Amino acid sequence: MDILTAADVIGARGFAESLLWDRCVIKHHTGESMDPDTGQLTPDYAILYGVPDGGPCRFKAVSAAIDRDVWEQGLTIIRAVLHPPVDSAGIEVEDKVWPNWRGPQAPSFRREHDAI
Repeated sequence: MDILTAADVIGARGFAESLLWDRCVIKHHTGESMDPDTGQLTPDYAILYGVPDGGPCRFKAVSAAIDRDVWEQGLTIIRAVLHPPVDSAGIEVEDKVWPNWRGPQAPSFRREHDAI
């Protein structure tokens, strides 16, 4: 069995990160705040990963796009898997992902998504 050197690990990590074509911001819900003028509650988030305009990640579509009309608006549904870098620790169920699509599978929209 071969033992990996530090250079091997660095090279493998560099290769893996070169496959992260997209960018994303991952946020964790921390509470809500109220607008003093309108009384409207808005969610507050702490950024876990991707400051300021997104860190490297990859979205891989795992199903074909489905087009639907909802309330007379076109909607495209894509089931995708998020691949963040190994060192993006702390991502939990219910965290939110804001994609900044760049890769070859980039759709023509930008939305918030559940991280897991």
